[in-house]
Amino acid sequence: MEQLLDFIVFAYNNSVNQIIGYKPAYLLLNYNPQLPSDTIFVTPNTDPELMENLKMVDHIRSTIPTILKSEHEKQKKYYDQAHRAMPELQPGTEVLLSYPKNLQLNPSKFSRMYRGPVTILKKVTPVSYLVELIKNEHLTQEVVHVSRMKIYHTRKEDW
Repeated sequence: MEQLLDFIVFAYNNSVNQIIGYKPAYLLLNYNPQLPSDTIFVTPNTDPELMENLKMVDHIRSTIPTILKSEHEKQKKYYDQAHRAMPELQPGTEVLLSYPKNLQLNPSKFSRMYRGPVTILKKVTPVSYLVELIKNEHLTQEVVHVSRMKIYHTRKEDW
C-alpha cells in the first residue's frame, strides 16, 4: 500500500474538490502540475500512429465537458420528475409529520404514516422548520425537514 501512496496523493491533489471548486495542487502551487501524458515530446520523427492516438485523446478531452453537461441535464430532468417542490410554509400552519416504519419501535401494516397535526413555530433554515408537537405525553419543540411534512387540511363539517 505504501508504494501506491504517492500516486494516491497525486491523484487527490489533481482532482477538483467539489466544495471549493479548485484542485488542491493549484491552490498550493498556483499552477496545475502536468500529468505524464501531457509531457510526451512530439518531434518530426514521432510515430504517425502515436500522433493519431494523441489527436484522438485531445479530441476526447475537448468533448468531455459537453458530454457531461448534457448528461447532467438529462439526470436533472429525471430528478425533477421524482421530487416535489418544497412548499413555503408560514408560522401557525398545521402540518402532518411523516414517520417511516423503519424508524418506528413496533411497526405494523396498521401503523400511521403521519402524525399530527403539529403547528409550525418558525422557519429555521430554507428547508427546515421548528414545530411544536406532543412527544411521550409532553409538549416539545423539534426541528423538522420540509420533506417530512405534509400540509394538514381540516375537514369541513357540512352535516
